[in-house]
Amino acid sequence: MSFISRKENILRKVVEALVSPMENPYPELDLEEEVLLRTNEHEDVRFAENFINLGGKFIYCSDVLEAIQGFRMFAEKGKWTGRIFCGDSDIACFLQKAGLQFGQTEKDAVIKNVVFLPVHALVVDVGCVIYPIRGYARYAVANAETIVFVATVGQLISDLKEAYGIVKKKAEILTAVTSVFSGLSKIKDVDGNEFPGFGAKEVYLFLIDVVE
Repeated sequence: MSFISRKENILRKVVEALVSPMENPYPELDLEEEVLLRTNEHEDVRFAENFINLGGKFIYCSDVLEAIQGFRMFAEKGKWTGRIFCGDSDIACFLQKAGLQFGQTEKDAVIKNVVFLPVHALVVDVGCVIYPIRGYARYAVANAETIVFVATVGQLISDLKEAYGIVKKKAEILTAVTSVFSGLSKIKDVDGNEFPGFGAKEVYLFLIDVVE
């Protein structure tokens, strides 16, 4: 009498199933739709947690006024005065209301190392930021020690697939490079010790809930 191990018995059944597959007993079952029901509830909290895990600093603002006050407070704390570049007209208006000076020229983009940037989308599942780089901002991003994103709750999206669809639609009307913040750059030496890598050393995101 030959001995058949448990493993061999399982493999034999797998082979039999592949040779003679059983008909689906539940033909009406939808295998394409997501099992997890997505909801917009607390998406800002989920995004914030994932963004912070990537090394970002998250600031929630209930409205534009609170955002302007936040700009002023963090600029004072981080000593951003005289170091800000902003090429976006909407954010520039906020900075003016905050009483913060900023540059917009090509020279400013090279010599100033705090850059304020708009956002295309905030990806909740992974905490990354998808943003456009227009005009002189490409120089500012390359030289920046500090990047400050300004976004709204309406720009929160579920995943990268949805983000791709948004960028694809906007690409037809916007002449800009699209980039992604997916975490601060880090490098390791031969001993495995971790150090800050190239690029910005700190990244902030001001999320505005209500924009009037």
